[in-house]
Amino acid sequence: MLITSIRHSYRQVPLAVRLFVKRASVLLLSWILLYQLVLKPSGIPDRWLTAKTASVTAYLLNHWYSPGFNTVNNVWASLGGGQREKVSTVFYNNTQYLHIADACNALDLFVLYLGFLFCLPAGKTRMLVFGITGTATIFLLNILRLYALVLLAINKPAWLDIAHHYVFTLIVYSCIFAGWVYYARKNDYRKTI
Repeated sequence: MLITSIRHSYRQVPLAVRLFVKRASVLLLSWILLYQLVLKPSGIPDRWLTAKTASVTAYLLNHWYSPGFNTVNNVWASLGGGQREKVSTVFYNNTQYLHIADACNALDLFVLYLGFLFCLPAGKTRMLVFGITGTATIFLLNILRLYALVLLAINKPAWLDIAHHYVFTLIVYSCIFAGWVYYARKNDYRKTI
């Protein structure tokens, strides 16, 4: 009786929603396994992406704020909870101002954004264009976020924690959500199902 009721309820869910949930489930499980078993232990692509994020941030700070910024990669640092991990550190005149951990390199945001695009039925060209422009936008937003965090660390250190944990997180996720909405609104799913 219960199984029949579940099957009936499942059939009442629109086909597009069922396909989305199936794709999202497979993608999530695949990503977790790939990342936890292969990518994270090898440091690929995290170490490269973290170092590139730090170097682009320092480059922009040198050109838009003041010369004297540099980065050092693969430095062991104590982060929250007493854990130590390798980070890229942004220095200004030989004083460290920001540790960039792998969790701050936006890889999870790229995967989240691209995963949503993959789960919605769309043409390959549309998915490719939105994937490239969205990923580039997320990378740029993350660089601007780190740029602003360094400026806050130098000029207004009391604001650093709230900006890092709340303000910039809200801004970045709002932009990602806006990209998803635009992608979903301009797509005619009846043609792709």
